[in-house]
Amino acid sequence: MEITLSDFENISTHFEYGIKGWIFSARYGYCLNKNFCVGADFSGYYYNLYYSDYSWQILHTENYNFGAFARYSVDKFKKFKPFVESGAYYFIERGWTETPRFGKTNLDKKAVSGYIGFGARFPLFKDRFSLDVMYKYHDIGLEERSHHSVTYRFNFHF
Repeated sequence: MEITLSDFENISTHFEYGIKGWIFSARYGYCLNKNFCVGADFSGYYYNLYYSDYSWQILHTENYNFGAFARYSVDKFKKFKPFVESGAYYFIERGWTETPRFGKTNLDKKAVSGYIGFGARFPLFKDRFSLDVMYKYHDIGLEERSHHSVTYRFNFHF
């Protein structure tokens, strides 16, 4: 079982622009052998974006993902384990945006998506915990941004 809870707050260098929110993830995996694991994943994020150029705008978004993953690990090194991971998921994204000129507009998006990535797992505290660092390619970009991301995950194994 791997459980992750992350928090982010990013206020940009532009004085009138800022993002506040959080990301969460919980997954359960079963290893078929020492190198190959499969499992279920539930994750999502929530954020508020505030910015003002000539007029202010607020964007509130929440996202929930339900999916499955498969991972192949190389078990040759003691300090880290390289891996390749792929997953598919159904996501639901809801939110709203508000501007003085157009008022409040609701956002609603549902789709099936997936990712593929590679990374490394770093065992901690006699393999009871671990830290995963992974580079991912998503087939659907996150809010018109890049399809690429670097993620991390802190895991508890039992």
